[in-house]
Amino acid sequence: MQYARELKGNIDSILEIGQKILVKPATSSSNTYYYSNIQDLDKEHFYITVPSDEKGRPIGFRLNEEVSVSITNRGKRYGFNTAIVGKKTKPFFMLALKKPEKVFVVELRQYFRVPIFVPFIGKRVVRVVGKDGISYQPPENMKLQDIIVKGHMHDISGGGVFITADKKLELEEVLLLRARLDDEHALADIPAKVVRKALLDPIRKKEGYGMMFIDIDDKTREQIIKFCFKRQRELRRAGEI
Repeated sequence: MQYARELKGNIDSILEIGQKILVKPATSSSNTYYYSNIQDLDKEHFYITVPSDEKGRPIGFRLNEEVSVSITNRGKRYGFNTAIVGKKTKPFFMLALKKPEKVFVVELRQYFRVPIFVPFIGKRVVRVVGKDGISYQPPENMKLQDIIVKGHMHDISGGGVFITADKKLELEEVLLLRARLDDEHALADIPAKVVRKALLDPIRKKEGYGMMFIDIDDKTREQIIKFCFKRQRELRRAGEI
């Protein structure tokens, strides 16, 4: 994980009971993180459930083992190293982790990408900020056949996707993306904005588009990141990375 800058302020501002987190041994060279959540907090520690893999199998961590932790809070990702310093057995078994002295912010563009080839359906929309919050409306005076965009996703990360499409898109244009990533993960009308255009085939003038996810909640982003970790392991086992 690449850190962008150090968090200014107390770590208590980003730790919450019930919060999902990713954990891995700090000494591991692998990018494989395991899933857990915060169950309790005190002045010096936070307490997590036993980490598990993508199939829900518990992963053992040793007392005093150093670990790397990755969490999201209010649309931002944070990372830090700490150590497992104890445990609790009531009301159920939990691991005690020491609150770190330093926490770092990770920029969205630093999420790692994994290659995929997945069909998608998108809808052109206009982002509207009103008194009741953010909504997405169809563009005025645009025919339905022009609103619907189809194509393929070629890579994905927790921050966005790279796509090719059957219609030309412009920078800053917003789509609601729908796709089935695999049997366990799907995108259901996820808003994404065109932030980059790339000419892939000069002869046919075929373009690709870098899309950044916008206005998505932490749970949705964590599901996308979970898929990326799973996909990365599949590619590594197949010898493709």
